[in-house]
Amino acid sequence: MRGNMQKNGFLFLPEWYPDKSTEEILAQIGKKVDIQILLPASGISNVQALIPKNIFDAGGARYSAEFGLNDFPFHTDLAHWARPPRYLVLRCVQGDASVSTKLLSACAIYKLFDVSYLRKALFRPRKKSYYGSLNILPLVFFESGVLAFRWDSLFLTPMNAAAREFRKFMLESEAGWSNRSEIILYRPGDTLVVDNWCMLHGRSSVGSQSKRRVERGYLSELESW
Repeated sequence: MRGNMQKNGFLFLPEWYPDKSTEEILAQIGKKVDIQILLPASGISNVQALIPKNIFDAGGARYSAEFGLNDFPFHTDLAHWARPPRYLVLRCVQGDASVSTKLLSACAIYKLFDVSYLRKALFRPRKKSYYGSLNILPLVFFESGVLAFRWDSLFLTPMNAAAREFRKFMLESEAGWSNRSEIILYRPGDTLVVDNWCMLHGRSSVGSQSKRRVERGYLSELESW
């Protein structure tokens, strides 16, 4: 299964141990990113429930507050961190067959832009962290021998011409990626593990009566399973 992750950038595990909690699944498959230790002032739990909300009910600096029930654009989770978590885990609690998780490999972008040019693109977080820092963040970076990629149109602010050009390109290209994948988290236990350094993800639009509930957690490493 790990080989499939390395090849595709994601791994879908249908109805995987539906009786286990997301916290247990995270501990089983890798090394959990403990947000409560990293950011104790944030109040963010290690496992977060993702429930569709319209713009007026969402509140806060969240995707739902900006996009509501419409499509969520492609992005990296926690792209505004100096080092975004390596793996994102999404797990279905209550599914919706009409809603998909969109996936796009960073390789599709590398085919259109030289990596040397992408490395010139610099961003900063939209807001300061809980501890007041405001770092300059490269679009592309090397970490642990991996060419890693970050992107988020909502939480990253361009700092130079290369960054502004890339942002414009991504906003204009959002609906045009024919080589994207789509996974539907429909049955309880359906689990999607995404390489957050090599893949962008988004969400399709959601109906106003949807009862969809997906839980999310992060891993810094995968076990050999």
